[in-house]
Amino acid sequence: MNIYRVSIPLKLFALLLPMVSLPIAIVGYWAHQTSVDSVTQLSREHQLSQAGEAARQINAIFEECSSSLGLLGQIVADSATSLPAGDAAVKARFGTLISHILATTTHATWLALVDTRGNTIVSAGRDGTTAMAPASEFARLPWLHGEFDSTPYISPVQKRTGLPTYYLYLARPFLDAHGVIRGSLVAELDFSAIIALVRDIEIGAKGYGFLVDKGGRTIAHPRFEPYQYDLTRYNDPRLREFIVHMLSGETGWMTFNEGGEKAAAFAPVTATGWSLAVSIPIEEFTSMAKVHKSNVIRVVLVMILLSTVVVIVISFRLIRPMRNLVLATERVASGDLGSEIPVRSRDELGMLTESFNTMIRSLRDVQKELVASEKLISLGRLSAGVAHEIRNPLNAMKGAIAYLQRRRADDPLVAEYSAVIAEEVDRLSDFVSDFLLYARQSGPRKAPCDINQLLQSVLTLLAGQLAARGVNVDLQLEDDLPEIDADPQQLQQVFLNVLINAMDAMAEGGPLRIATTLVEEEGGSRLHITVADNGAGIAAADLPYVFDPFYSTKDNGTGLGLPISMSIIANHDGQFRIDSPPGEGCTVVIDLPCPPARRELLPGSAP
Repeated sequence: MNIYRVSIPLKLFALLLPMVSLPIAIVGYWAHQTSVDSVTQLSREHQLSQAGEAARQINAIFEECSSSLGLLGQIVADSATSLPAGDAAVKARFGTLISHILATTTHATWLALVDTRGNTIVSAGRDGTTAMAPASEFARLPWLHGEFDSTPYISPVQKRTGLPTYYLYLARPFLDAHGVIRGSLVAELDFSAIIALVRDIEIGAKGYGFLVDKGGRTIAHPRFEPYQYDLTRYNDPRLREFIVHMLSGETGWMTFNEGGEKAAAFAPVTATGWSLAVSIPIEEFTSMAKVHKSNVIRVVLVMILLSTVVVIVISFRLIRPMRNLVLATERVASGDLGSEIPVRSRDELGMLTESFNTMIRSLRDVQKELVASEKLISLGRLSAGVAHEIRNPLNAMKGAIAYLQRRRADDPLVAEYSAVIAEEVDRLSDFVSDFLLYARQSGPRKAPCDINQLLQSVLTLLAGQLAARGVNVDLQLEDDLPEIDADPQQLQQVFLNVLINAMDAMAEGGPLRIATTLVEEEGGSRLHITVADNGAGIAAADLPYVFDPFYSTKDNGTGLGLPISMSIIANHDGQFRIDSPPGEGCTVVIDLPCPPARRELLPGSAP
């Protein structure tokens, strides 16, 4: 039966195209939403910045004028007990002072000193005149009616007769040394400058700023005169709510409807209790987001088209290298390990081809190693048999030498040569024993083992040799080490080999440091046994070969001690490392695993 087989390019196209296109579409939609939020946030920050800056400038105008009045009040306080209207001496005394203060007050048109009845004592205008508002203008000052108020008085905005300019009055009381109100300090401010400041606010194409007083009345607006627009004209409840929030004395941002949907930021003018807002039609920054949306859609479509082309090209480029890999795999399966595939690219397919070639080379090496291993196994069996056969004659020779020494004990020649023969027989017997141990090494018989106790028992065995060679042992055994599962006899053999090598290296004696530590690692704990001597060390040329069988730098060494020790530690899932920097002796580190079950026996461990 013929079954339709879907080609690799079609599979890749069906798999990769949705994987590429769908994330792009999602990212595009997310980018559009992000752009809307970003534009809104930027517009909000810009509005808040402009509202705050304009409010700060207006606040600075009133604070400057109020400070000037306060300075003038401090100066005239000592003379406040006698300030009759029309007194030439008073005018002469304070006229120059008022003119000087007026010159340093930017937006004040004139300053005046007024008595408690509202009569002008002395005044000065910026243009050199002494024109003054009528006394009725100051009849509303609260402190003239016994209502003391430390805050400056600000009059309603007024328009000059016959002129398109606006002004208002700012007044503060001044007291004598006894705290009695003796009059008022009055300044006329050019409110047209504040209106111009508000009208100069520009944001977007149709954005503008406006200023409202404590009653919610508009006193500066690009399209309305002062007090022409107030709460009675707010049709949108959100606009009334917006004005109420403005009058709260806080900074904020809200939307409302006034000739269209708008968003506005507001900031307080703290010196007056007013609030300034900067508004912009929402359609302006949403239009920017729409433009961005159109761009995102075009980018998504182009990316989908490009992704389609790229997927098609990539899918077809994969066919030839993959076919070559299939053919090469079939040759390997048939036993042909001699051919490799040429690497024609540096991409993932090239890496795959290189990995395949590496596998072929590894298989060839493994094949060679298997052949060599079979030879070594056969040679090892033969060597073990030969060593066993050698051992029996050695025992017979040793017995014959002992018999000869007893029968010819008085013959010096027999005694001399029999001692040499016996020594060499013992050396050969030890070598055969080590060789058989290395060839027939059995697995560890594990049992709970205390490493500290095992090291101390080995040191007890070697105590005489250590003392005879002048070796001073510095024991640094960590307390409360957990027991580990190990073969104590095999580990004792390892420690004996390491300590004997250390003593042989320390021809002139010296300190020998032996330390045990418990090291916490991810997934468990490990015991570190460190043996550090200050002997001659191991030459850099010899260090790579110290674990090779029969390799020894000693005249009487068999070259099997370290290989046996290495094999024992490896059978315990541990590590055996040797570090010998030039001129710094030799350090042996044995690393053994600590099972979790044993680790829980430590003090402070969770049961």
